[in-house]
Amino acid sequence: MVDITNSVRFLAPFSRNLKETGRAHSALHKIHFADESSLAYRLFDHAGSIAPSVLNDETELDKTMRAWLSKDPGASELNSTIKRREEAKKVEIRLRAEIIEWEEIKRLQTIRMQEQRRQEAIRMQEQKRQETIRMHEQEQHRIKMERRWRAKERRIKKSVLVPNRPRVKRS
Repeated sequence: MVDITNSVRFLAPFSRNLKETGRAHSALHKIHFADESSLAYRLFDHAGSIAPSVLNDETELDKTMRAWLSKDPGASELNSTIKRREEAKKVEIRLRAEIIEWEEIKRLQTIRMQEQRRQEAIRMQEQKRQETIRMHEQEQHRIKMERRWRAKERRIKKSVLVPNRPRVKRS
C-alpha cells in the first residue's frame, strides 16, 4: 500500500496540472503505465482529485486510497493482493516477535542453568572445605588423644619402675 500512496503522492501534481491546463507535463511522457492499464489511468485521474492536505497526511491518504480501491471494480484483485500481503506481513512480524521471545527465554534458561551450575560448584567447594576442616579436626583430636595416651603410659611406666616411693614435701 505504501508504494501506491507514494505513487499517488508523486502523480497528484501532474494529474492536477493536466486537468487545469489540458496539457501534460513533459515528465509524464516518460512514465509508462503497465500495459496501458486502465486501473493505472484511473488511479492517475483519482490522484489529481485528492486534496493536498490529504496527500500530506499519511493515514488520511491511506484511508482514501483503500476506500477508492474497494469501490473501484477493476481493483478488486489488487485490493485482495494488498490485504493478503499485509496479513502475511502481520504474521511475519508476529512470528519474528515469537522467535525473539523464544530466543530470550532460551537465553534466560541458559543463564539460569549456568547460575545453578555455579551455585552447585560453590556448594560442592563448601562441602569439600567443610569435609577438610572436619578431617583436620579429627586428626587434631586423634593426635591430642595419642599424646594423652603416651603421657599416661609414661606415668604408668614410671610408677612401675619406682614402686611406692614416698613423697617428700618440699618447702
